[in-house]
Amino acid sequence: MKQQSTEFQPDYEREHPGVYLEKLLRARGIKKLDFAKRCGRPAKIISEIIKGKVPITAATSLQFERVLGESAEFWMNLNTKYQIQKVREKNKAQVTEEAKHWVKQFPVSDMVEKGFIPSKPNVEERLEELLKFFGINSMDRFDEYWASRANLARYKQNSHNEARKASVAVWLRQGEISASRISCEKFDKKALRQLLPKLKMLTLSPWEEVAEKLIELCKKVGVAVALVPDLPQTGLRGAAYWATTDKAVIVLSDRNKSEEQLWFAFFHEVAHLLLHGRKSICLSEANKNESDQEYETEADEFSANFLVAPKEIERFKEIRGSDASMVDENVIKFFAKSAGISPGLFLIRLQREEIVSWGTLAHLKRKVKFQKI
Repeated sequence: MKQQSTEFQPDYEREHPGVYLEKLLRARGIKKLDFAKRCGRPAKIISEIIKGKVPITAATSLQFERVLGESAEFWMNLNTKYQIQKVREKNKAQVTEEAKHWVKQFPVSDMVEKGFIPSKPNVEERLEELLKFFGINSMDRFDEYWASRANLARYKQNSHNEARKASVAVWLRQGEISASRISCEKFDKKALRQLLPKLKMLTLSPWEEVAEKLIELCKKVGVAVALVPDLPQTGLRGAAYWATTDKAVIVLSDRNKSEEQLWFAFFHEVAHLLLHGRKSICLSEANKNESDQEYETEADEFSANFLVAPKEIERFKEIRGSDASMVDENVIKFFAKSAGISPGLFLIRLQREEIVSWGTLAHLKRKVKFQKI
């Protein structure tokens, strides 16, 4: 028969451990004076411990263990939890209007819905969860954190005008958290280049069938691929940065809900890693400049030309002639097969080249939506 534990398990968190001691002595019928004698401590000290005026030290916890049987670790844990709870309560009491305003700038409801943070009912708890999410001790550390992250990341936006710094920071931070859980080999630029044809082959299959394989293949060449659901007011489709000198990170968003746009964004970020080294770039309205745009244009061209080579586009125009803009599903599938990509990717390349209108054969494009974290 399994022996039941007789260890005292209080349910309280906001009372000093002395309160538990008093209840335990009363439950066992031990007088305070007798307990003090058995511990070899003055009765006044035991009384002050019970009143919360004196903390339980390591030496005291060992005495209590010998006399009462409850472990020294048990008494020390009670004392530690009480001290931490006191600080938590003090912090809650000091939450200011400024703190409430700071919390409101973040898309908290979206973060909860996507599994970034747990749901909390009041502003004090939301503040605590946000600080833990960003890995910072206080609100004034956020700008310092943001500046460092922004300077380490290149990210692809649909529209800079809609970007909101707080939302962008949340999305990048979640990417950082997800990437930190991926163990990678040392980054190998040559191996990444050699892997590109195999990565391109993945585009032939539905995203849900190849997402894990993409992550596995990339981590073998030192690239952690993090999939982070879209957040409003970011305009982000992807980002690339260096976690360490040996580990690169690509973060992808399901913003456009399109596999084709997702693959375009992925190879766009690969281009940054291959062509632009570790130079810090951040594209935003605040610090957009000509060199930033040059890098983005180069990455766009790399992605588009790698997925569908210019010669394939020229071949299409040569064969179709004046009928180039008049296409049906069979035509797209024929040329896509020749190019070794999905029909949707070939179609979107024609649309990017303004050969075919954007509304044409929309059913060939596959939808995608990331699971919540």
